[in-house]
Amino acid sequence: MVLAVTGTESTTDTTSVPWRRRPRRPLPALLRDWRIWFLPVFLVGVAFLAGFGVVVSEPAWWARTAGGGVSLLSVAAVVALVLYLRRPVVDDRWDPDAPWVRTAVDGWAGALARHGYVDLPRSRRRVLGVAVTQVVMLGLSAVLLLGLTGPTGRVIGGVCLLVLVPLGLLPQLEAATAHGPAVHVDGHGIALPRWRGLAIPWSAVAGVDVLVSRSSKNALVYVTPEFYDAHQARRPRLLRAIDRVSRHYSRGPSFTIPSTAAARPFPLALWLDAEATARNPAVGRNDQPAG
Repeated sequence: MVLAVTGTESTTDTTSVPWRRRPRRPLPALLRDWRIWFLPVFLVGVAFLAGFGVVVSEPAWWARTAGGGVSLLSVAAVVALVLYLRRPVVDDRWDPDAPWVRTAVDGWAGALARHGYVDLPRSRRRVLGVAVTQVVMLGLSAVLLLGLTGPTGRVIGGVCLLVLVPLGLLPQLEAATAHGPAVHVDGHGIALPRWRGLAIPWSAVAGVDVLVSRSSKNALVYVTPEFYDAHQARRPRLLRAIDRVSRHYSRGPSFTIPSTAAARPFPLALWLDAEATARNPAVGRNDQPAG
């Protein structure tokens, strides 16, 4: 029997609250700049006018129907956006007492206590998103490398491929194709998908935290230097070099929990850190995100 715990993507039950009054997360910094909205507003306006022009000028019923549909969709998009932005803003992304965080943490802790282990599967939506991103970035790099944009483009494309393949493609490929779930937790420790296996005993876990960058948020399992060195000794030389770069950015010996796991990084790190603290008194609490 395999216990696959999901449901960590949901938030609190607010079905009794009207949609226009439900709290929303703050917009990303990029979208909070009003200048970024010039192009979307212009495109929506063009779509509305084009649809309206078809309704007025075309005699065919199907053309008028299509044009009216485009205009109505444009208006509906603007109305929906305005209603969404008018909803109250609540930033509970890093609140350990937020209901959605407590629901996830308590669910995993209860499942571990009842069954003795918890398996977190891979999220199909996240796997698809990562795959599409990788294909697009590698495709653009290949196009540049082929020289379609001149000698400068070839240099940029070559550099991008040299960075993307070892630091982007190989780690994601390893996490996606290695045997087992995205995260396995039991009384012995934490197991992560790696081609040669990665089982981290609780005695080697130094803490679990969230590394926040401009483009992603990842949960990291920090381990003792002795365990990290022993694991690295069994890795192929290329993968050791990749891990050495990752260690520089993670500020210590650690292993990244795959971003494709069906769990949000913050509650997952919060729960794993609490389990590590309970099972290994030498571990200090560290459930705030790393800047």
